[in-house]
Amino acid sequence: MVLSDEISELVMVRMSADGTLPPSQRLHYKNAIHGLYRIAKEDGLARCFRGVQLTLARSVVMNASQLSWYVHLSMSAQ
Repeated sequence: MVLSDEISELVMVRMSADGTLPPSQRLHYKNAIHGLYRIAKEDGLARCFRGVQLTLARSVVMNASQLSWYVHLSMSAQ
């Protein structure tokens, strides 16, 4: 799940920022699939997974804190 989220996040950020770039620097992705194809072709497939360790670490911390609060609140409600 994290791996697919990382790729989709990269494409989404690049597509969102494309409009703020000068016309000569725009990426002109037609859609998300085209963006993924171009990233893999031009930057290499390994580029899609850059930063996955930090995303995974963040997910672990967030899930652990949310689960602990959920358990705490559910025990308090009883």
